[in-house]
Amino acid sequence: MKKLLFVLMFLPVCLNAAASRSGVLNAGKPGEAKGIAYIFSAALDTNPAPADTIILTSPAGGESWPGDTYQNVTWQSQNIDNVTISYSSDNGKTWEVASASTPAFHGSFLWAVPKYASTQYRIKVADAANDSVNVVSNTFSVYTLPAVSTSPASDVTGSSATFNGLVNANNSDVTAAFEYGTDTTYGLSVNAAQNPVNGATDVTVSAQAAGLLEGTTYHVRVRAQSAAGTVYGNDITFTTEKPALTSVCIVPSTGPGDAFTVDPYETVVPYSNVTDVAALPALTDPLNVAELTVTSLAAFVCAEGSE
Repeated sequence: MKKLLFVLMFLPVCLNAAASRSGVLNAGKPGEAKGIAYIFSAALDTNPAPADTIILTSPAGGESWPGDTYQNVTWQSQNIDNVTISYSSDNGKTWEVASASTPAFHGSFLWAVPKYASTQYRIKVADAANDSVNVVSNTFSVYTLPAVSTSPASDVTGSSATFNGLVNANNSDVTAAFEYGTDTTYGLSVNAAQNPVNGATDVTVSAQAAGLLEGTTYHVRVRAQSAAGTVYGNDITFTTEKPALTSVCIVPSTGPGDAFTVDPYETVVPYSNVTDVAALPALTDPLNVAELTVTSLAAFVCAEGSE
């Protein structure tokens, strides 16, 4: 707004008739014609009202915020009543409204950061009454950790198994692997065949592990690593198979009551529970030996053991 200040100045002057013909005003002399000239002067106040402005203070650009969290968007404003806050995940090509109207004097808005990961996020704060008055941030990133779960092992043999799991990359590039071992310290790992995993849906991943020990219980879990960090799935266990036992090798002992070893599982069986080797049936479990009885000491000889 502009204000016009009028200043009225009353300045009496004598009009000299003769001088007035020449356009010159002189002070009046006694006896001469006199008049009063009223001189008006105007002074213009040129101080304008403050402009409508918004200054965005956060995000400034370059930040890396975790998805599915809350972050403060902050600004400073002048001559603005309410602001509209919008965000873009594609560098400003499209916009989503986070708040249609927030009192500008608050200077802050708690934004629910989307779960969608991108390096092209922007925030826009605009005058709710005039969208042309706005400020847009530089680009910043939103990241989301992968989601994982371990599924049961399959195709288990005496020396190998297939590990399985589910990985949701949450729009990041993920490297999946399986950690395994005979306890929860694991110690061994094998990469998933489906690497790299990406997208925003559950993807089945798997890996083949070889060189396992027969008749052994193993622990396994899936692992997923992205730029946002590393996550681990739940622990599961499985046991490798034992081979069928078709014959038994008996280590001779010195007499009744002594112990001996049954191969290939090194199962110690009381001497008194073993019968003549020639009479042993085809066995699938070395513990079945305990069902037999001793007939003579002379019968204890070694037969071939099989794996």
